[in-house]
Amino acid sequence: FYIELVDVTDGYYIYIASEDGYVHKLNIETGFALTSSPDLGDIHFAVPVLYPADSPQAVIIGADTAEIGDSAFYALSAESMTIATTYKTDYGVQGAPVVVEHDGRTLVIAGQGVNIPPLPGTGTGKVSAHDLVTGELIWETEDIGRVFASPAASANRIFVGAQDGKFYVLDFAGNIKQELDLGSAVFTSAALIEDRVYVATTDEVLYCLEAQVDTMAPVWHGVEGVRAATTGFREVTLEWDYATDDFYSPVYYHIYYDTDEDLVWGTPRIADIAVSYTHLTL
Repeated sequence: FYIELVDVTDGYYIYIASEDGYVHKLNIETGFALTSSPDLGDIHFAVPVLYPADSPQAVIIGADTAEIGDSAFYALSAESMTIATTYKTDYGVQGAPVVVEHDGRTLVIAGQGVNIPPLPGTGTGKVSAHDLVTGELIWETEDIGRVFASPAASANRIFVGAQDGKFYVLDFAGNIKQELDLGSAVFTSAALIEDRVYVATTDEVLYCLEAQVDTMAPVWHGVEGVRAATTGFREVTLEWDYATDDFYSPVYYHIYYDTDEDLVWGTPRIADIAVSYTHLTL
């Protein structure tokens, strides 16, 4: 088999894809092939992703576009290399997907892309999220530039560059929260280091972007409950309001109507507010 791609290992086995559409599992000591996946179609760029990384149960691999609207990438059994889950996509997945835990669910986030003849420099693509186990499509963006790079994810945001020279920032619902025009195609994955995002473009520029906390005002959804709080000289009303904002969801805000700095109040019981709060403002 013909190999130009990067291999990955869990310390016991080597996993590597070949351009003819197979993923191979090799003995790390001898290099002998132990087993291979079924034919997945052309794999010219994608690198296998092991999940979990330290004791993999799945090998996730992208594949080139089959037909627009009828492409897919796959999760293979790390033991047998048979197909465990198929993730249907509109375009091919040429970068490595990223697996993230969010809101009690394990998501596989992938960038999709395809060149459109006779203008190979343009291309189109999107970003999508599937349920790791079921393969269900959770969300996908509208068409953007061809996404060749692997997405990167923080606790609250997804970062990905595209061939159209745009760098996109998404939330975990698939909404594009920010779009930066870097002026030249992005083929490399972003690197996240603390509150900095590093990304390179094809015009040989390395950008360092600063991630900042969103400041959008909260959207109020109504009062969940009202309690009385006691100060040193009189009672005041304390309202528990449920809201979402652009960075945290859900949020409970503590609001009271008094100017006394000696206000004494206790933590609300879970029964009073349904769920615990993420952060508060007074």
